[in-house]
Amino acid sequence: APLQHMLSEGVRKYGDGSRVLLNGSSLDHTGVARYIARSFVRSCYLAWRSAGVMHEKMRADVPGDFGGGGEYTPQVGFGWTNGVCLELLKIHGGEALI
Repeated sequence: APLQHMLSEGVRKYGDGSRVLLNGSSLDHTGVARYIARSFVRSCYLAWRSAGVMHEKMRADVPGDFGGGGEYTPQVGFGWTNGVCLELLKIHGGEALI
C-alpha cells in the first residue's frame, strides 16, 4: 500500500505533461495517478466485499485477494491498506471509486 500511494502521488504531482497509452486510453499524469488509485481502491473494495473486513496486506497480482508473509501475521482492520485506501479516496474523490 505505501508503494501505491507514493507512486500515485509522485505521478500526480510531478507529471511532465506527456501522455501514455494505458489499457487503450491516452492519459496524462493525473489520469495515470487516478488509474493507480482506482485499481488499489477497487482491490480493497473487492476484498472487503468478500470478507466483510479490511485486511492489512493485499496481493498485487490478484485484485481483492489478501496477502501474507512478513514478520508477523497480517491483521484485520489495521495497517497501511486502510490508511492508503482512505487517503486515495480523499485525494481523488469520486474519481477513485469503482
